[in-house]
Amino acid sequence: TEVQHYDAERRRERWEVDHKQQAEEQEIYDILEPYGLAREHIALIVQHFRDNPERWVDFMMRFELNMEEPDRAQPLKSALAVGGAYLVGGIIPLIPYVLVSSAHTALKLSSISTALALFALGWTKGAVMGHSTWATALETTFVGVAAAAAAYGV
Repeated sequence: TEVQHYDAERRRERWEVDHKQQAEEQEIYDILEPYGLAREHIALIVQHFRDNPERWVDFMMRFELNMEEPDRAQPLKSALAVGGAYLVGGIIPLIPYVLVSSAHTALKLSSISTALALFALGWTKGAVMGHSTWATALETTFVGVAAAAAAYGV
């Protein structure tokens, strides 16, 4: 996962700061010189990092590896969002089968309610993303109906 990858890179970077200090110091010069900082100014930064190894690792993670610490709660948030979406998305087409005794009528109502739910989802997505609500709603509905039709045909 992203968190595991970040932690592994951070441990590696910490090891390099502890065991390859000269090479890591040179990397600071390599990172900062293109910004026009004089070597004597960079030397002050290097000294600061020698005195603060965790800050040094933070700097190297951000500017050498271009890695920001990931949100450690994100996997749980994503799992809940995806699980909730599957739950809601799965219940909507089933509701007519619970409420109507005729399977043929329930299929029609299920198809209509699912298409309407897809349209509402697409409209909301368009509004949130700042895109055309009509275009996004129609696209979402078309893709969802096409996928359902393909699944029904299989």
